[in-house]
Order: sequence, then structure tokens, then C-alpha cells
Amino acid sequence: MTQLIQACKYFCNSRKRFKFLYLALIYNLAILNAQHLVEKENQWNVAIYPTFTPDFHSYAIKILDDTLVNGLVYHKVYYSYDSINTVWNYRYGFIREDTLKRVYYKRDHDNEVLLYDFNLNVNDTFKIDEFCTLQVVEIDSISLNDGQTRKRLKLVRKGEPGWGHEYWIDGIGSQFGLINHFGFCVTDYSDVLLCFYNNNKLLFPMAPASCFLTKNDEASNKPRIKLFPNPFHSYIKFENSNSQFRSFKLTTLTGKVMLNGRFEDAGSKINTEALIYGIYLFIVEAENGKQCVSRLIKY
Repeated sequence: MTQLIQACKYFCNSRKRFKFLYLALIYNLAILNAQHLVEKENQWNVAIYPTFTPDFHSYAIKILDDTLVNGLVYHKVYYSYDSINTVWNYRYGFIREDTLKRVYYKRDHDNEVLLYDFNLNVNDTFKIDEFCTLQVVEIDSISLNDGQTRKRLKLVRKGEPGWGHEYWIDGIGSQFGLINHFGFCVTDYSDVLLCFYNNNKLLFPMAPASCFLTKNDEASNKPRIKLFPNPFHSYIKFENSNSQFRSFKLTTLTGKVMLNGRFEDAGSKINTEALIYGIYLFIVEAENGKQCVSRLIKY
């Protein structure tokens, strides 16, 4: 009888554990699949890093009003160019998302273009134009600051694995910002996502170095630093003719610091053999904290 009672208790407890795990699984799947990129009050803060100049700055995008265009419901895309986002202006852009998690963008009277397809699987392709097609090479998930789990796709330029890669995060977009990620297909693109908000809450990334960069027009900030070769492979050489800039760091596009140091300690050459191929930001900093940024590509 004792053994029978113990068996019943074990069976009941097992059913409770199974029910708990099942509910937890359903809950997590619901979170993972219920994200919408096109949602009011979503905000993207983006940096513009013109190649090899100190003239970097930021803008913010927010999805606000909805409107009807050709029988389809779109949301208007607003822009702000001040660091505290007090003024928002509509710039003739419309965005929508269908039930298959495909995101479309339309400017004024132009035809809409497919901006994202978050239903892609590994090896699926996404055509940008006749000259560039992206291919999904990996799918995983990441956690946002509020604990949500989001699907993430890693894409490369098809047939050119040394070109670098791009990440799409479900409900957020690309690491190159919301609208302009097609620039990944050319070498001189400059937009980089700094921060993503929903209802003024920072959801991504975890600890950004900055969520808005102020435009800097002072001629004295020009770094007069030559970096070569670019693209690079096993090393970067530099010539620093501006003693104002003392330190440097090499980061990923998401802000992760891969290398850092001071110019006088590094000599004239930085070893980069340990870095994987891709696109990096080379940031130089003056003693007063002012920075200049350049983009480098490792092949």
C-alpha cells in the first residue's frame, strides 16, 4: 500500500511538473512569436558615421499615426534630430507589417518595397536588387532588457562570405537601423542602430555607450589620422599627426569593444588576427573626451 501511495504521489507531481513546463513553453513561444516591428511608440535611435570624417551625428525614428494608402493600413514614420527628441517631423514615409511578419516601406508616391521578412529560414534568400541578394546563414535568439526573447537572423551577401554580415532582430530590425539597412550591400553605408525603445523604455542594447550623438562641426576635431589598409586582415597601420587624440578602441557595430589602447603604446601597428571578418568602428578619443569614428572592414 505504501508503495502504491508513493507511486500515486510521484505520478501526480510528475503531471504537475509537466503541466508547468508545458505552460512555460507555451508562454515563451507566445512571447517569441508575438513581436511586431510596426507598433506605435517604437523608437530607433541611429548614428550616422560618414567614412573617415569626424562629422558624425544621430537621428531618431518613431512610428506614430496610422493612415490608409491604396486600401492598406500604414503607419507614418517620424524623425527627430535633437538629442532629447522634443520635435518630431513626418517625412513622407509609410511602413506596414502583414500577418506573415513581412515589413514593407513606402515613400510618398513610390511603390512599396519589402524591408524585412522575419519568417525566413536558414539558407533562404532575400533579394535587395539585381546586384545584391542576402542569405540567412544562422538563426538564434537574444534577450532584451525587459526579459523578452527575440528571434535573430544572421544574413550575409550571397556568394560573398567575406563581405561581412548583418543581423535582423524580430520586432526591432537591423543593426544598421530601421529603414536604411539596404546600404549593407555597398561599402560606404553609414547608419548604425544605437538604441531601441518601446514607450520610452530602452529595450536594446543592454548597456549602450550612447543613445544619441551630437553633430560636431569644429575643425579642430579633425583627427588627421590615417588608417590603412582598409579592408584589413591581420593588422591595421596608422599615422597620427594630431597629438590631441591619444587613445583608440575598435568596436563591433553593436558597441562591443574588441581592442583598445593608447597610440604611444601601440606604436604604428595594431594586430587584428584574432578578430573575425566583418565591419568594425575605429574610435579615437581626445583628452577632453571628444571622439571621431571611422569604419573598417576585415576580410
